[in-house]
Amino acid sequence: MMRTHRFLLCMIFMICVLPLSAETKLVTYKNDSFNYEIQVPESWQTVDLNMKDKHIMYAFTEKNTEIKVKASRSVEEDIDKIISNNKWNLRNIDARLNSIIETGKISIKQNVIGKLLVFEYHTRKNTILQRTLVTLNGGIVYIVECKSPIKNFYNYDQIFNSALSSFNFINPAAAGKETTE
Repeated sequence: MMRTHRFLLCMIFMICVLPLSAETKLVTYKNDSFNYEIQVPESWQTVDLNMKDKHIMYAFTEKNTEIKVKASRSVEEDIDKIISNNKWNLRNIDARLNSIIETGKISIKQNVIGKLLVFEYHTRKNTILQRTLVTLNGGIVYIVECKSPIKNFYNYDQIFNSALSSFNFINPAAAGKETTE
């Protein structure tokens, strides 16, 4: 249990404090319709899918290494229920899904409060490590995922930390439905 707490504190420190190496140039991706912005590496390919009540943005560099933001309009206001209901589409990939960490509500930025989860799961050819941030703002659920095969994950650690720590609402005043504990 103590080991998990130390790991959790280390993860929060890395996300909130450590800078990105000077080698990787970041650009800010913005989506006004779903009211968020996030920094992704300029050299990564980005693709976005916009639907009426749902949006997905992928930024990727190599197979199975990606940053993804899923935003969808929702009436659900409880992050725990959202996590429980989605726990997760990954179960369809690997029934032996391991949830290594699930934090309580943490503050990523002044107006971004959510839960951080870390998963390890298996695909046919790889073991994948994934960090996920779940947050709410103004009736929109945001799921920010950073994932890579475990053998390469820590090569992208600073990029993933920067992406998660840069996630922000363009208009935080829209956070009227967000609940904090």
